[in-house]
Amino acid sequence: MSGPRSEHEPDLDDTVLRPAGAPDRGVGAPPDTDDTVLRARGAAADVDDTVLVRSTAPAPVVPAARPPAVAPPPAAPAAAYRLRIADEVVPVDGVVLIGRRPSPPRVPGPVPPRLVTVPSPTSEVSSTHVVIRPSGTTLVVTDLRSTNGTRLSTPGAPPRMMRPGESVVVTPGTVLDLGDGAAVEVLGRERLG
Repeated sequence: MSGPRSEHEPDLDDTVLRPAGAPDRGVGAPPDTDDTVLRARGAAADVDDTVLVRSTAPAPVVPAARPPAVAPPPAAPAAAYRLRIADEVVPVDGVVLIGRRPSPPRVPGPVPPRLVTVPSPTSEVSSTHVVIRPSGTTLVVTDLRSTNGTRLSTPGAPPRMMRPGESVVVTPGTVLDLGDGAAVEVLGRERLG
C-alpha cells in the first residue's frame, strides 16, 4: 500500500515476535530466521505476504514424566479391639456408634459406622450415646453429649463421669456405664482375618 494513510484505514504495520534475549535489529535490518512475522489482516491486506520461518532455536528440554505412583499393597489385617455389650462381642474394626437407637451421621464418611443398639427400658440411654473409634494403636471413646452422661471405670482409677463431648483413650478392662443397666466393656485386641 502506498501513500499517506487515512484515519479510517486499519493499522497494517507488522508485528515481529523474537525469542527472549534476541537483540533488536532495528528498522531496515535484514530479517532473522528466528523471527516470526505476524501481519494484520484487513480488507487491503494481501493474504499471500505472510511468511512463516522455522525457528533454528533448539527445542526446550522437557524432563521425563515420573511413572504414576503405585498404591502399596494392602496391609495384613490388623488386630482389632473388641467390645463386650451384654452377651455380644463386637469387633472395633472402624467407627462404632452405641445407643438406644443409634443413627449414622448426617454426612456419611467413606466407611459406614457399625451401629450397636443397647436396651434402655426407661430411655436413660441416649439415642446415639457414645462413639468408639480406633485411632492408630489406641481406642478412643467420645460421649456424644448424652442426656444422662457416661460413667467411665478404668482399671486402677476411681470411676468418673465423662463430660459431655469429652473424648478419652481407653484400655482393655475399661467399662463404660451408659445407664439403665447398659454397660460396654473394652476387651483386648484380636487379629482380624
